[in-house]
Amino acid sequence: MAPVAHPGMLRLLVPVETSSPAQAIADYLRGERARDPRIEVQLLNVQIPADYSGHARMLVSPDELKSYYEEESAKALAPTRAALDAAGVPYALRQEVGHVAQRILDCAREFGADRIVMGRRGASDLVDRVLGSVASDVSAQAQVPVTLVH
Repeated sequence: MAPVAHPGMLRLLVPVETSSPAQAIADYLRGERARDPRIEVQLLNVQIPADYSGHARMLVSPDELKSYYEEESAKALAPTRAALDAAGVPYALRQEVGHVAQRILDCAREFGADRIVMGRRGASDLVDRVLGSVASDVSAQAQVPVTLVH
C-alpha cells in the first residue's frame, strides 16, 4: 500500500513498548509540535507472536489470542498515551503482531513516515553491539531518519 502524500505535514512513527521512556517521548514530541504544529503522530506497539502451534491451538482460540495481543498492546501503549495526552500531542494508534523491528520498518513505509522516533531503555552502546536491540536494527535498516529518545 503506497502512503498518501501529505504536503507540509511531518509524519512521525513512534513505536513504543512497556519500558519505553514515555515522558521523554512526550517531551520530545511536544517540542516538535511547538516548532511546527503540522505533525502527525502514529503511536505503534508491536507484539511478538506467540508460538501458536501444536497443543496451543487446542487450548487457545484465535479470538483469545487476538484479545491477548490487544490487551498486552494496550498495557504497553498506556504510559505513552497518558504522557502524550497530558502534553497535548494528538496521535493515532496502531497495534501490530510480528517481528518487532521488521514490523516497525513496514509500518513506517505504510504510514509514509518522515521520521521514526523511538525510546531507548538506556542500555550501553556496547550492550547494543553485543546483544543487538530493536532500536539498533531499526536505525540500521530504516529508509528514513531515526531519532532515539532517552
